[in-house]
Amino acid sequence: MAAPGDDVWIELIDADPSVFGGAPRPATPAPEDEPRPRRPFPTKAVLVGGAVCLVLAGLVVGLLAWKPWYDDPRLVLDDTRVRASELSERLLFDPPPSELRGTTEDGESLDGAEAWSATSVGYFFTDAGATFDPDDGDDRWFGFYARPVSDPRTPLIFGQTTIAGAPAEVSDETNGDLVEMAWGPVEGFTFTAAASNLTVEQATAIAEQLRIEEGKPVLLDDRTLLGLEPRGSFGDYIALMTLSQFTQDNGAGLDRLVGLYYGYDRESVVSVPGRETALDMVEFVLNHTPKEGVVHGLPAYGFTKGSGPFGGFDVSTVVWWEGGRLIFVAGAGEVDDVFDLAETVRPATDDEWDDVLALE
Repeated sequence: MAAPGDDVWIELIDADPSVFGGAPRPATPAPEDEPRPRRPFPTKAVLVGGAVCLVLAGLVVGLLAWKPWYDDPRLVLDDTRVRASELSERLLFDPPPSELRGTTEDGESLDGAEAWSATSVGYFFTDAGATFDPDDGDDRWFGFYARPVSDPRTPLIFGQTTIAGAPAEVSDETNGDLVEMAWGPVEGFTFTAAASNLTVEQATAIAEQLRIEEGKPVLLDDRTLLGLEPRGSFGDYIALMTLSQFTQDNGAGLDRLVGLYYGYDRESVVSVPGRETALDMVEFVLNHTPKEGVVHGLPAYGFTKGSGPFGGFDVSTVVWWEGGRLIFVAGAGEVDDVFDLAETVRPATDDEWDDVLALE
């Protein structure tokens, strides 16, 4: 026996692998070369699922392109001015309230009103409930009209700034109460505009987006309106303004205006070709909330003395639309009396109109 510390040589004759924790794994033979199994053909369920995924993917792409959650900023407006009317412009009172003393016929035009010819196209955008009078509170509005450069009355613009890449003139002498603008030509049209209670920058942003396409006003991006809403066409506006000017004893006409004056109590009847949509502009153009009524069974609006644009009516007036014409009747009495007077309006016979023309 070896003493402690001496080296000992042990020779293993028969190894017992179990001593080290278990038998070793037998060697795995190398695999023989065999063909790989074929992938099974897709089942019907797999094909349907794949098709659904493709459809959904297409819908996602379409939605991203369409963006239904985002409104199209492009705004196209209708500005057709109806020139023909079924109702004759030869209107008179029956019975006459007093002796006929004057007439105006077939377009005795105001100097400044030449801009509102049949070739003009335009629109108003306003706050809800706004009025035309810039001094009437803080009401905001933007109105414009455009004329083709081929019109000989279209002025050339020589400005110190530009709008939509064209020469522009911008005036703000009222510190934002009324901004006046003119620019062009832009795609064949020259534009004129005014804005109430908007800054020059806000008004210019709207002007930059205006175009005329196929005779209609177009706003390329309505987000520049900052909450203003389409109110009515400039054709409707000028029809109402022309009539109101006549009733204020200016005797001014435009666009085939025909009107009659009676006596010295300011009874008058006057009409112009127009669209029924002009009635939607009554409160904006004429400023005060009208008295609603009917004339010849049709909706009508009455105004007392002291109302009208800038408080200018010194007579009571009634306006309605009939047969393709806007008709104004005025009188010195109360508004209810003028409603009664309006009911007596009818077309004249040829003989009656000959008597009218004899006054000229």
